[in-house]
Amino acid sequence: PASGRVHVLWEGHSPPSWEVRIYTSTGQQLKVLSRVGTETTFDTSQFSPGLYWVRLTSGTKQSIKALIIE
Repeated sequence: PASGRVHVLWEGHSPPSWEVRIYTSTGQQLKVLSRVGTETTFDTSQFSPGLYWVRLTSGTKQSIKALIIE
């Protein structure tokens, strides 16, 4: 569970650039972050408590993780 800020780390080979997209549990996109490097932190203080989905994408590679905000 998270509240305030979430830190995301891209493990393995560092991509030249990658994207983080945050969605509500119903699929509404809330935020898009384009990044260069292996990590980023984003603010979740304005998110209501509940379940969210975080999609990390670089080229053809993708990972989707659940995020619970308290």
